[in-house]
Amino acid sequence: MARWRLGFLAADEVDG
Repeated sequence: MARWRLGFLAADEVDG
């Protein structure tokens, strides 16, 4: 799950 936090991608890239 790609979650945008403060305009920054703070999610696991492996999870997509």
